[in-house]
Amino acid sequence: TGLSVRADALNLTETEPTKLTITRHTTNFAAPLTVTLTNGDSSELNFATEVTIPAGQQAVTIDVASLEDNENDGLQTVSITAAASGFLTGRTIINVDDPPLGDLSGVQFNDRDADGTRDAGEPGLSGWTIYLDLNQNNQMEMGEPSVLTDADGNYAFTMLTPGNYRVASMPMAGWGRTTPASGFQSSAVLGGLVTANVNFGVLQNGFDSASGRLTIVAGAFDSIAVAANAGQVEVTRNSLLDSDFSGISASDVSSIVILGGAGDNTINLQAVTAADFPQLSSTIVYESDSGVDQLFGSELPDQLFVAGNDTIQTEEGDDRISVRDLEFAAIDGGNGADALLLDGAGMHLNLSALADGRLMGVEEIDITGSGANQLSLGPLDVIELSDESDTLTVRMDADDSLSIGDGWNL
Repeated sequence: TGLSVRADALNLTETEPTKLTITRHTTNFAAPLTVTLTNGDSSELNFATEVTIPAGQQAVTIDVASLEDNENDGLQTVSITAAASGFLTGRTIINVDDPPLGDLSGVQFNDRDADGTRDAGEPGLSGWTIYLDLNQNNQMEMGEPSVLTDADGNYAFTMLTPGNYRVASMPMAGWGRTTPASGFQSSAVLGGLVTANVNFGVLQNGFDSASGRLTIVAGAFDSIAVAANAGQVEVTRNSLLDSDFSGISASDVSSIVILGGAGDNTINLQAVTAADFPQLSSTIVYESDSGVDQLFGSELPDQLFVAGNDTIQTEEGDDRISVRDLEFAAIDGGNGADALLLDGAGMHLNLSALADGRLMGVEEIDITGSGANQLSLGPLDVIELSDESDTLTVRMDADDSLSIGDGWNL
């Protein structure tokens, strides 16, 4: 009399399951039989170490799981032994191989127009450190893989175990992030494939005379204000004049980009006027970290990208306020036709549930985002939302939803 062990599949890729059948070879099945199973490598396979063949049955089948061991250790042969009192031992082997490896690549680039997308003519930046933030603490630490971008700004991580990775770009002094504003993004790596275009856009502090763009990079906990004095640009940082922006004529500035830093920033553009900056067509502020920021817009059309417990107040102009989450403390669009954009997925903005004064001065809400957003409102919400109009424009995609509640007169 003896035992035999048979696996449905003898060759597995990590995380692939199979089944194991233990059979007793005897003429007497009247009593149950307890069988002890020995696992040759518990880091590769997982299954019960003791099973019972029921009375009246010759065999029992159990589940076997192959495990992701996060090691590129190649093909491993695991022995499985079955033993029971009065029976000869049974044995089999299962081969467990690593899953196909994948690659991840992208580019660090100079986002000259601050639109968060690499456009034709925007150069890659060499010598930037890109790393895999394995413990997701926003710091590069010993043991975390890292590479430097090449002469064209390209980088690549090769032979990665399939899974989700947080990819991050190390900040450099005098540069601010445009995309992603957090400096990191999560990407899935699939076996045998290349995950490409995991890109990082940045802008350098200073004035670009060719484009007329004034870029201000805020540091941690900086308070930034922009104005004009006697026709010259005046930037104050923590109440002190910033000499990096001295000698710049306000009439040469066509756009202002402010890139927020870590911590709590205050950005004040209220002194930026069309009279002082006659060529200025747009202001863009990125404050998409989790800090408690305060943003005060100009009388011109502002584009504000925010997240976290921020307070936003804009003035004249048709402003666009983009929020990555719904944690904002207060938003006041001021005068003009102002729009609130939900820049995410699965967000539910319920106007009826907002405290008084938390959202006002908005004439348009765009919930298209990146998928499946929801807006709930009632007639009183529309009336209270804007001093300019009793009309609210809602923009949405097919996977978004709008709930208008009760109390409407149709």
